Amino acid sequence: MAYITNYAYNHLIEHIKIKDTPSFIDKAFFRKNIYDNDYLYHIFNQLDLERLFKDKVLSSNNKDNYWLVYKEVPDNIDREKYIYEKQGSVKYHNDDSCKSLNSGFKDFFIPEPIQRVKEDDKARHKKLVKHIRVWFLENNYTVDRYLNDDISDKLLTREFNKNFAPQFGLDKIVVSQSEKNQFKWYEEKKPSGSQYLSNACFDYDKFIIDMSDLLKKRYDLCTGYAWESISKHDYLSEKPYEEMINILFKKQEENKLGQVKREFITNIGKVRIKNFLVKHRELKKKAVENLSDYFKWSYNFKQDSFSHVFLEDFNLEPCMMCHNKVFELQ
Repeated sequence: MAYITNYAYNHLIEHIKIKDTPSFIDKAFFRKNIYDNDYLYHIFNQLDLERLFKDKVLSSNNKDNYWLVYKEVPDNIDREKYIYEKQGSVKYHNDDSCKSLNSGFKDFFIPEPIQRVKEDDKARHKKLVKHIRVWFLENNYTVDRYLNDDISDKLLTREFNKNFAPQFGLDKIVVSQSEKNQFKWYEEKKPSGSQYLSNACFDYDKFIIDMSDLLKKRYDLCTGYAWESISKHDYLSEKPYEEMINILFKKQEENKLGQVKREFITNIGKVRIKNFLVKHRELKKKAVENLSDYFKWSYNFKQDSFSHVFLEDFNLEPCMMCHNKVFELQ
């Protein structure tokens, strides 16, 4: 059997299709097939609901009873957010002690002066991303050197402001007198590990309390029908202000915001709408995580729930570190 990271599991969810899933998931389908709670249904849009249904099916012991439609999981997409962003095929692992499976995420952010360019000139932004990645390689700015204190946030900011920013006509990064408030180049995420949740890790009573708390916070956030309608588009929280507003205007013209008037969007303003969408997306993300853990606990989901054949059918490839280790042992 194979081991996969949470990252790979999420890729599967995004790209697997379940035959006969309704084109519109209504409240009755949600209560019967996802989770029996009327109020929780309203947090999610249709894409969220479809994703939750696929998560529950993959977590279950009876996924063979569903017709999973073959659709290749694509290679990792470069989001142009990090310096050493991984690309290539999504992997599965033969060995649960594989270093790659348990290494976590470590990378440098592409700084804000470059990211701001994307709002006005996507082609220039793409070129700048390539240039700064080459700049990091040429100067040997590696994660290992950062972790060994050979380079620091302060040094990277100083060199960026002195050399890179002037060369490409970019704003400089603000330098703080306090080390604590320096721009943080480095991000580390703990190992996601294999997609597994033991019964000992899940507290059902806490789950119920947390979900009730989430529902109360959302009730306080969505103070009317208009906000309820706009909340379905919280994915726009990641868009630049103008693009976000223009998409909402378009949705309103297409009658996809219910009774929300254009004047409401204009009068509320982009900053307040953006803040609302960010808060709602955070609440929804937590609700999705809680439900995903609940599904795995309910079905006693184990590491060996996926076979190599199943994963390869969906375009996941074996990790070469695992493959070579097994080959050597043979």
